[in-house]
Amino acid sequence: MPGLFSRKFSGHACTFFFLLIRYGGLRFREAASLSVRRDIDTVTGALHVPGSWKRDIFLSIPAMGSLRRILTLPEAEDSRFLQFDPGFVRRKFYEVARPLGFQSGTTGPRALRVARGIELLETHTPASVVQSFLGLSGQDMLSSMAALGPENTGRKKRVSQDADAAIREDNSFLAIVYNIESGGGKVLISTETVSGCVLHGIVTLSEFMELEVHEGDIVEVQADPCMALIEKGSSPGRPSSVENWLNGRVELLHRDTVEVYVRVRLSEGTHFSICFSTVRLAELDLREGDCVSVGVPASALSVSGI
Repeated sequence: MPGLFSRKFSGHACTFFFLLIRYGGLRFREAASLSVRRDIDTVTGALHVPGSWKRDIFLSIPAMGSLRRILTLPEAEDSRFLQFDPGFVRRKFYEVARPLGFQSGTTGPRALRVARGIELLETHTPASVVQSFLGLSGQDMLSSMAALGPENTGRKKRVSQDADAAIREDNSFLAIVYNIESGGGKVLISTETVSGCVLHGIVTLSEFMELEVHEGDIVEVQADPCMALIEKGSSPGRPSSVENWLNGRVELLHRDTVEVYVRVRLSEGTHFSICFSTVRLAELDLREGDCVSVGVPASALSVSGI
């Protein structure tokens, strides 16, 4: 089939495949099954992946910009635009990579997809988020890491474990329950840390019954790093039952083409880790050393007994 198309046609299509696999983490068959007009939102950067591992993901601004430019070409309107044999696309990847000194084993579709997963893990993205992004089970993910060689398997696994452990430690607070209110099948648990930081968490009635906590009890409060908000400057308002605002300073900022990991040293001396998209980083114009406020919805806080 490739012979039916011009060299320019196949070149644009292969670039399209490369962007979807390298930055979207798609399998080749997933990329080939896309409807370029229906499944790709070039305005928001959203990408709907059909098939057995159906999911919705977001691509980085640079990657989506490249896809958008390709989609403006006349050949992208052809119904056969992505109808290529996997072997043909793989050979094209190798042809481009070989003069640059890359080995064939590191430039195939599977290797590019695994590289995306490793890249996300190294930026402190939780393993569960990476699994969802790539459409993998836990065992499949470990197998994929092993595909790059045994020397990488342990290192990448440690990266994932260390990142998750660091976030759990950063976003964990010991606090005393000072008020409990219930209504509408929900329970609001208000707590205060030793340093005077007030945190409100909302749990379901069944979750509260399992907790068996009472006013005056010491509990552990954990925050979801992907549900937190961040703004430059001091908190916009006083804490409420809906959002918990904490002030601090950016201690570490690590960005990737898709995700950003920020570690904030709170004014009370503890740390808080946040993960969000690079689009949001561009809007914030955030840098290390900036004073920020971190907002956490009450629903994003989990409470557990000690």
